[in-house]
Amino acid sequence: MANPPVARFKPVVNAEAGLKEWVIKANQKNSSTFNFEKTGQSTPPKFIDWVMNENRHSIPSLDNQIDVSFQIRDMSGQNKEISTSIPISYISITKKRQERMQDKEISRYNLILFEFSKYELKPSDAKIIDIIKKNLKPTSHISITGYTDRAGDAQRNAKLSQNRANEVKDALNHPNTVVVGAGGKTFLYNNDIPEGRFYCRTVDILVETPVK
Repeated sequence: MANPPVARFKPVVNAEAGLKEWVIKANQKNSSTFNFEKTGQSTPPKFIDWVMNENRHSIPSLDNQIDVSFQIRDMSGQNKEISTSIPISYISITKKRQERMQDKEISRYNLILFEFSKYELKPSDAKIIDIIKKNLKPTSHISITGYTDRAGDAQRNAKLSQNRANEVKDALNHPNTVVVGAGGKTFLYNNDIPEGRFYCRTVDILVETPVK
């Protein structure tokens, strides 16, 4: 059984002449049939799920990359295709024991939101910090990434995002913590709308805890 059992594709299409049809395909090299194929004749949905275990013949084989292509045709007859490859790694219980690999419990949090141009935590953030701290263990490894919206220059945003990450690090007070300031390089949400800019004033907290 594949794990995770679902691969999610998020296609974005901007066809000035109007979209006529689209098709997304996924298969492994040396395979005579497609593991997955989906077509449509209107704007594709926000996401397309490949539920791998619905059909045992569609489950990817071991250690062989999956080639994915997304093809569109507009109303003027022009075609466009985008292709990429997804690596597949099969890890059996035997292999894990031989290589002494550990299972991990992974948790992600990003509900902390900052005021415009500020990096100080608000009193309302204390509950979130407490929830995270209760789930931490001495063996946990924490990665904190700070973000900003696109307002301001690059240097200022880099410092602001770093300060936001450091503020959360100090609040969690855990020794195994690394922080990164994403600055204006990466936006989590659409900055063309006020809501998107608001939600970008945040931090992403990734907690990885080995499971014995």
